[in-house]
Order: sequence, then structure tokens, then C-alpha cells
Amino acid sequence: MLLLVDSRTLDSIPIVENLNGPLRRRATHDMPGSLPPPPPTCEERFGELASECGINGTLLEHHRRLDAFLAGIQK
Repeated sequence: MLLLVDSRTLDSIPIVENLNGPLRRRATHDMPGSLPPPPPTCEERFGELASECGINGTLLEHHRRLDAFLAGIQK
């Protein structure tokens, strides 16, 4: 998701539709207003995978970026 957000080629309408579609079909719950934080145990593996993709920064920093991105497209 980070690579897609950084590419700035995402169209927010299909993203929102694709995220909300399964939730509407299942009728279990609405899309959360914010992205739940990742568990701290993911930090090390995230660092390894991010490094392979040339992504710098911590899991928490990128969680905040994705949370802000998703909040922005839900408006």
C-alpha cells in the first residue's frame, strides 16, 4: 500500500469502493474511521520488507501516513 500511495497514481473512488464493498455485502460493520495500529511485534518484519522495497522509516511513521491517506479518501 505504501508503494501505491507514494506512486500518486491511485484513484480514491475505486479504492473506497473496493474497501467498502465487502463490508456492505457482509453487513457486519462499517469501515473504521481510522486504521488500527499494528502490533509492535510487526516492527522487525516490517523493517526487513520495507528495506527490500527501498522504504525508509518506522512502522509507526508509515502507519500514520496510511491512516491519513485513508482518512483523506473517505471524505
